[in-house]
Amino acid sequence: MPISFEHISPDLHLAIWDFNESESDIEKALSIVPPTEKAHLKSFKRKMEFVGTRWLLAHLMRREPCILYKTSGQPYLLDSDFYLSITHSYQKIGVALSIKPVGIDIEKIDYKLFRTKEKYCSKKELSHISENQLLYHLALHWSAKESVYKLFGDQSFIFDRDLQIDEFTPKLNGEFNFNVDGLGVEQQLQIHYQKIDDFVLTFCWLNT
Repeated sequence: MPISFEHISPDLHLAIWDFNESESDIEKALSIVPPTEKAHLKSFKRKMEFVGTRWLLAHLMRREPCILYKTSGQPYLLDSDFYLSITHSYQKIGVALSIKPVGIDIEKIDYKLFRTKEKYCSKKELSHISENQLLYHLALHWSAKESVYKLFGDQSFIFDRDLQIDEFTPKLNGEFNFNVDGLGVEQQLQIHYQKIDDFVLTFCWLNT
């Protein structure tokens, strides 16, 4: 199980896994899962995400996890005080555990982020985008907003209006400021980020 990135701190336990196990490995892992829990797993991708998420959580928690889902789709752990967030992108799978509400996202740096940039960035945000690091900077904006969306769970935010990122210069890793103002939520957050190969990882948590 190749862990490509791991972050352990008092506030957060986080790990990213580059999934390269074979289909036979996945089927073997699924053979001990009750039929009711795996009936919805039709594609290899869904099976990979299901198994990978649980293996990663077992790695972080040192025990087998029991994942449940709220009606909003937000995951949580049975018999645990930790908040949980999950992300998948291509062959990368990530999980985050925190004593505070947490959101995590990983995204591939891809040209499609340029084609759809007006859907998730305001005009002000677009005016701050670095021409020299265009796709990377856009990927950080999209991923950060996905992390915040997961953090709040059941909120129907409009990405280019309710979720705003302050101007920052992207590096290989760091933090930037994020403002939520919509749907009755007004919150200032700090987004942490890391470049991993051709992907960006972002995560944040509430200071409750």
